[in-house]
Order: sequence, then structure tokens, then C-alpha cells
Amino acid sequence: MTLYELLQYERHIEDTLIAMLGAVCENVYRSRTSNTAQTPRLEVKAFSGEVFQRQQTPIAAAPGWIYSTFDGRIEITAKTNRTSAQKTDAHIELIGKVRSILQQFAVVAWQNAQTALLPILLIDIRDAGTDDAVADTDDIDATTLRYGILFSINPNAIPSNL
Repeated sequence: MTLYELLQYERHIEDTLIAMLGAVCENVYRSRTSNTAQTPRLEVKAFSGEVFQRQQTPIAAAPGWIYSTFDGRIEITAKTNRTSAQKTDAHIELIGKVRSILQQFAVVAWQNAQTALLPILLIDIRDAGTDDAVADTDDIDATTLRYGILFSINPNAIPSNL
């Protein structure tokens, strides 16, 4: 992985969430994805924020690689069609399943169980509220779950040529 690939924070966070949320919904999409008309579905957006804490880890080349912990936020929008076989209870159940996957202990356990190298590690995740919406023309129920996060570059993912 190159440095510019490593520094695509939002993409790595969204990829991690998509992999995790695939356990509760087969239709999970990252931000800026078109043709997402299937229901039920989850849409994932990640936003990086300010540096939360600066850290340094030694590497072969002086003076060492500076990496940091950042704050950010994620939004997961759950959408279901209330006129199909998925009634209102299915929408509420999907929201509950998403919340259960995004509990701090579940996120850490999932990350620790991965055999592939994760470029970004979610260090902290906290519920930051929800918004509800209904599209009467399409009979779509939508709930956006927001979370505050702290994340860091995985030191093991830093390119060896630095």
C-alpha cells in the first residue's frame, strides 16, 4: 500500500463499516454510490476531523514517521420499503442490528478477528443521535444513525519504504 492509498481515511473507514455491517444487511453501500434502490439497505458515510492526538512511531528512516489519532464521524442510513414484506418492524429491527454491530466492544472484537491488515483502526465509537425520515412517494422509511469516532493509522500498515 502506498502512502497516498493509506491516507484515504474516509474510504478505509467506510470499507471497514461495510465489512462489519454486511453481517446484518446484504445491501451496504459507501458514500457516493449510485443505483442504490434495493431495500433493505444501509448507506455509510465517513468524515475525518481534527487531529486528536499526535504520536510518533520509529521506522527505519530518520526522523521517524509521525502518525496521529483523529476524530471524525460516521453516518449510517437504514432504508426499508414499508409496503413490501418488510414492514415497520423490519425497519426497527434493522436499526437495532446496526446499533449492536457498532457497540465499542463489538467493533474492537471484529477488528481483532481480522486476518487482513486494516489500514485504519477505529479506536472509539460513540452514539451521537438519530434522524428519521419518510419518503411517502416511494414508501421508504429512513433512519440516519450518527456516531462520533476516534481513529488512527494502523502502524503495521505504514509503507516500509518510509
